[in-house]
Amino acid sequence: MLPTDVALIKDPIFKQWVEKYAKDGDLFFKDFSNVLCKMFELGVPFQSKPEDRIRFKPTIDES
Repeated sequence: MLPTDVALIKDPIFKQWVEKYAKDGDLFFKDFSNVLCKMFELGVPFQSKPEDRIRFKPTIDES
């Protein structure tokens, strides 16, 4: 485990969320999606140039 992972389960407040998300992956993705959309709505500033950013590619062929 990473030190950040250990910190999440040692903190009683974060541990509640870790357990909720471990039991319900759909809840995690729903909450994550909502937060990510909110960040984009608020205009999260990026320090890097667009061409330097990481681009994620699908791991399966969707064609």
